[in-house]
Amino acid sequence: MEIAPKATSGKMYWRFIGITFFIFLLIFALAEAMGLHFMDSTEQMRTWTLPVAALIGVALLAADIFLPVPSSVIMVANGSLFGLVGGSLLSIVGGLGAALIGYWMGQKGKGLLKRWFRPQDFEVGDRFFARWGISSVIVSRPVPLIAETISVAAGAGNLGWKKMLWGSLLGTVPTAVAYAWAGAYLESYNAGIYAFLAVVGVAGIFVTLGYLLQRNKR
Repeated sequence: MEIAPKATSGKMYWRFIGITFFIFLLIFALAEAMGLHFMDSTEQMRTWTLPVAALIGVALLAADIFLPVPSSVIMVANGSLFGLVGGSLLSIVGGLGAALIGYWMGQKGKGLLKRWFRPQDFEVGDRFFARWGISSVIVSRPVPLIAETISVAAGAGNLGWKKMLWGSLLGTVPTAVAYAWAGAYLESYNAGIYAFLAVVGVAGIFVTLGYLLQRNKR
């Protein structure tokens, strides 16, 4: 008679999530303490030629996975310099770069995690991404630190790279378009706030639709 394996509570998995979040927070805090400020990057972008500004803008957005880059400010600057369409495209490329780099980090860290955790410790994570994988990626993209944490966790979990790509794209496009629109057509400081609220609203709509679709399938 076989004994069914004892269900895991998922405490180890949530500890892994918490540690990942704390590591990103620590990296950002150390960068700030070392004087690595990026708020002035947008002013410098205006002094460069457009091709150079485009490359730097994309690189900064992709580096947001490691450094405290003000991605919303960079996206607004892209809209101001390159217009709604051009700014949106550049911000989408940079945002996808950050998401996929985090996913790659999670996949590369799987081997190390297997030494520290038992396979059953990640069952709760597998169930989470099986149910909320794409939705969690979509809704996390506009939120600093949470976006990086979800990207790494998705790579370490059972979320396929195609789902990660689609989730990142769906979460990044509204963000990029909203901030590019703010940069292209609005000059006030509140423009970024309004754009952020619009992004959060769109992300909420995607999550609600995903929940309704999954409930209908069940």
